[in-house]
Amino acid sequence: MNFDLNDLGADFVGFNLHKWMGAPLGAGVMYIKSTRLADIAPASGDNVWLQEQAASHNDRGFTYKRIHTGTFNYAAWLSVPTALAYRDTIGAELIAARLRYLRHYWTSQVGSHVQVIGSQHVDNFAGIGAFRLNGLAAGSCLRITPALFTSTAELDTLLHALT
Repeated sequence: MNFDLNDLGADFVGFNLHKWMGAPLGAGVMYIKSTRLADIAPASGDNVWLQEQAASHNDRGFTYKRIHTGTFNYAAWLSVPTALAYRDTIGAELIAARLRYLRHYWTSQVGSHVQVIGSQHVDNFAGIGAFRLNGLAAGSCLRITPALFTSTAELDTLLHALT
């Protein structure tokens, strides 16, 4: 769904890049409002260097102190620019339309023994959907999150399993 981060008014936002941006698993972004950086503890393991830097530069609010520098999946991160370029080639509106289509595809056929959770109004969802079997407790549900490349045949397999 299109939105402007500034319109959210949030101090912290996490973005998962593998669901709808096409990046590999493990790629994500954490937004921290600059005025809140000092409220986040520095990354563990970097404390000696960071304390020296903070003492010499009075830089408790610097972003680099919040970046984990341990081992992580560099290949996934190196692919992010390509994934974002691919997303831009398709366009946000077409991606959102495809995800709405896929969600509507399975939710409209799921059957009466299943309760779809969340709004069915097209302006209130993109790809994520959830359901629970009728009669289960309110907290019990299963999330269904098709990706851009999910086929309707794969969703038919889900629908078949639910019947």
